[in-house]
Amino acid sequence: MYHDGNADASMPSGGKEHAEAPPPLMLRLNKDVVFMDRVWTALFQKPERLRLAILRNDLARNPRDMELLKVARVPATLIRIGSWQFASEHEGDLLVKFYFATEILAWEVLMNGIQYKMEIRWSDISSIRATIEENKPGILEIELDQPPTFYKETDPLPRHYSLWLFADDFAGGQALRCRRHHLEFPSAALDRNYIKLLSSNHRLLELSQSSFPSGAETTFCMLQHSGFENSQMTRECNNLCQFEALLPPPPAAAADSGPHLREHLNSPYVGEAAVPT
Repeated sequence: MYHDGNADASMPSGGKEHAEAPPPLMLRLNKDVVFMDRVWTALFQKPERLRLAILRNDLARNPRDMELLKVARVPATLIRIGSWQFASEHEGDLLVKFYFATEILAWEVLMNGIQYKMEIRWSDISSIRATIEENKPGILEIELDQPPTFYKETDPLPRHYSLWLFADDFAGGQALRCRRHHLEFPSAALDRNYIKLLSSNHRLLELSQSSFPSGAETTFCMLQHSGFENSQMTRECNNLCQFEALLPPPPAAAADSGPHLREHLNSPYVGEAAVPT
């Protein structure tokens, strides 16, 4: 084949890049209705800045956005909501996930061989506190303005993404009723991602520096007097509202977070700065 040595020099830069591009793989993506619904649902749950970056394909230029796409998995040892409590017997029975891209916290619980989870939007958190001290279990406490959303994993398949269906409150109705969640972690397991959580959201950072809890209302029923409504509220919650006046006052707030946490919160890495690696 005849080759003109000046051909490359005379070829426009765009044409040269096109000529050097690898051939297409000829793979077909089956974009059915279910697939597209999941894509757009996932996309529009993301913060606007990150959503625009995905649409413009700018993520590679912004390492902070790439970091936001990562999901942090933290093993926990115990969760308590109202009178319901679950303690993990094996690692993986109870997981806390931080979805920094979609601004969601999730508690995943493995009970009787079935995986359940409840998702909490950061915007629904009204108060937050962590107790982090050296060589002691970490404690995370949150208070909510609205109940979580509940899911149940269905027919998990090897090497496939989990499929989740909407479910009832697997915490015996307590998560639909009680505003406060208490979680415990192995020593040092919570530290890094809690600091990253506060660094990612200025509102949560401010809440962490305020008193916990935010008020005396321990249940969502008590918030109804302020106009709170949610379609997931059960009849059990409504029936129990009449007994709220008989409940003992909430216990006094525990001591402030330990010095180990305060040292981190006073560091230059809290707020808009990146979390150290």
